[in-house]
Amino acid sequence: MLKKNKKNSLLLELLIALTLVVLCVLPLARAPLGLLKGEILAFQRMETIRMSEIALATTLAKLYKNEIPWELISRSEGPTLLFQENVSTIMDGACQQAFTQTCTLQTIKQREGKNGEDMRLVKITVSFEPTPQKDLWLKRKKAKKMSYFYEVFVSKIPDQILSL
Repeated sequence: MLKKNKKNSLLLELLIALTLVVLCVLPLARAPLGLLKGEILAFQRMETIRMSEIALATTLAKLYKNEIPWELISRSEGPTLLFQENVSTIMDGACQQAFTQTCTLQTIKQREGKNGEDMRLVKITVSFEPTPQKDLWLKRKKAKKMSYFYEVFVSKIPDQILSL
């Protein structure tokens, strides 16, 4: 009688079973990974909103302290670049995203007040351009630039009113 070699068929059965388990688990893991990706993108949007509000508060403080010259505010040619810097989200690890943050200032409307004040409606734009990353597991088809717009009323009081 011939004896069959059971070791070869056992290895083949294990490979088939492992393949079937992997094929069944992959569709089940896809949904939670998609949800995780959505949560990370929502977190990045919230972080850019937070950073844009910090940039707005810094710009308003500079306006209040007259650190931004009135000539920059009164320009009507186009937006004036206030600052540009590299920032990143506070999430550590593979999900951390770096951005180039740009803050611009542009006069929308201007008029003179009853007492001779020079009044302007100023648009402050804070933009975030994602910087490309090589080993980011969270790959988007095309990284989108995010911009936030704020309108602020600014006025310059003439010196003669201040001396009263």
